[in-house]
Parts: sequence; C-alpha cells; structure tokens
Amino acid sequence: MHPLSGRRVPAAEAVRALLDWVRPALRATGDEEELRALTAGVLAHGTGADRQRRQLGSGPWTPLPIV
Repeated sequence: MHPLSGRRVPAAEAVRALLDWVRPALRATGDEEELRALTAGVLAHGTGADRQRRQLGSGPWTPLPIV
C-alpha cells in the first residue's frame, strides 16, 4: 500500500514513497544515508527470509536432526 494514497503499489514504490515522506526527519537526525543504504540492500537482495528461501531452493539440503 502506498503510504500516502492508500492504493496498492509494488513494495519498492511504497518504501520509496515512505522514505520521501520522512526524509526531512531522517536528515534532521542524521539517519537519512543509513536508512537509504539499508533499504536499498533489502530492495536489491531481499530480506533474510528471502535469502533463506533462495538457499533452500538452490539444491539438496539436509535437515538438522531434532534433539
């Protein structure tokens, strides 16, 4: 959901719109660059869960034994 319009949009568009909306506050607190870099990484490579799913689907795996 787009944070301002409430319409359905791709996640990357919603994140960019939210960052644009809060940019003045991020800049004021010195957090703009860090958050820009972090969100760029997630948008480019996915979340930790996304990476785990890709790894699981990339070949044979052996489940850990239940102890």
